[in-house]
Amino acid sequence: MRTLLRTTCPAVLSLLLFHPTPGRADPIVISSGTIAGHVLISVAQLDVQGSGFSFTGGLEGFIGNAASCTPCASPVADLGATLDQFSTGGGTGVIEGVTYPLVYVGFSSGTFTAPTATLTELGSSLVEVPFTFTGVMNGYLEHPLIRPSDALPIFTLNLGGSGRASGRFFGLVDDNGARVYSVFPDSIRYEFTRSEPVPEPGTLLLVGSTLAGLSLVRAGARRNRQSSDTRV
Repeated sequence: MRTLLRTTCPAVLSLLLFHPTPGRADPIVISSGTIAGHVLISVAQLDVQGSGFSFTGGLEGFIGNAASCTPCASPVADLGATLDQFSTGGGTGVIEGVTYPLVYVGFSSGTFTAPTATLTELGSSLVEVPFTFTGVMNGYLEHPLIRPSDALPIFTLNLGGSGRASGRFFGLVDDNGARVYSVFPDSIRYEFTRSEPVPEPGTLLLVGSTLAGLSLVRAGARRNRQSSDTRV
């Protein structure tokens, strides 16, 4: 039984340690940085980082939900937003370890999802809520005004992330005596934070099977020792 333990344990541990993991087909998680939007002129400034990824620059095509009405009769503050599929921008980046001193980008999709909040106070109010983000970012070496319309991107990245969204609103009483609320147009910010990784179901199954196998081996070893002691 000791021989079985010596041969089985290294094999099980080897299987656990060298179990293949998915490649970069999974989204790149933005783990830190900020996207700051201006809802009236539909632009955003990006300074974000993730594993093997960073981008710092500007983007046109930021559509904030808070711009749908300002001033608004409704006290509901909505910090959700989208990146227009025709968005364009540029900046510097590191993409999967490759440094681009200047790269032009656009998002074929991008969504900031956040719960709404109800404004109750007049004057200035800061709203903070959690958010999640998913998007597809394309990169090019040529400016959008000169590159062919059918030019293929030099990279396409699936991005994701989460954190805290914030925006400042101002409430007042209008001439008719009704409360109205306006967003400070340049106050919308999305602060990304690192989220704890969740083990994949396949990894959990492998770990569980490994631990169960080791338990069975140890139980067998104990039974053999007890039988030997009884015979003696």
